[in-house]
Amino acid sequence: QRVRNGSLLSNVVTLNGKLHWYNGEVVVAFDPFNTSKTRFIQVSPDIQYYSPAGDRTPSYSLSVCRGSLRLLKVHSPPGFHCTAMVWELKDYKSGTWSLEHKVNLNSVMHEYNLHVSGLSCHPTDPDIIYFMEQCDAIHCNLQTGEWEIVGHIPRSNRMTKSTSRVLPIVLPLWPTPIPTLPPQDFPSV
Repeated sequence: QRVRNGSLLSNVVTLNGKLHWYNGEVVVAFDPFNTSKTRFIQVSPDIQYYSPAGDRTPSYSLSVCRGSLRLLKVHSPPGFHCTAMVWELKDYKSGTWSLEHKVNLNSVMHEYNLHVSGLSCHPTDPDIIYFMEQCDAIHCNLQTGEWEIVGHIPRSNRMTKSTSRVLPIVLPLWPTPIPTLPPQDFPSV
């Protein structure tokens, strides 16, 4: 497979011992310990990267949520609303994707002229995405429309769009939490 946009390769996630990234045409599943098992997972045409003349390039991000691959796309064509779409890979073997969310972000976030970068999804909540807008790091619930600024990068330290990336790193809880038992009444002696 040919890579259409090298910057898309900076968004690599791990799942089931394989490295995964979206190259603008397919999701590449690369097993670093067995290169003969490299797999190319097709995506539907409405997900694929394309940029008509005068159009802003969509932002893509591959993430893992609850053990499933998710592909996020934020697109804001000139004269149209900024739209966030989240697809989940429902069947890894057949490459079946399901559109989980399609939200007009302009109607959710009225005070922003949205130009989103640094996109990622929450590792355990399938309704939440994170992104950068202007200098703000934003947490947005696509189901409820609620959002909040969770961080701010001062303009003097602001990264360029090509270097602003959300790192989708998920570490397991350690040590493993032990559930607490409900209180019990013991007879007095």
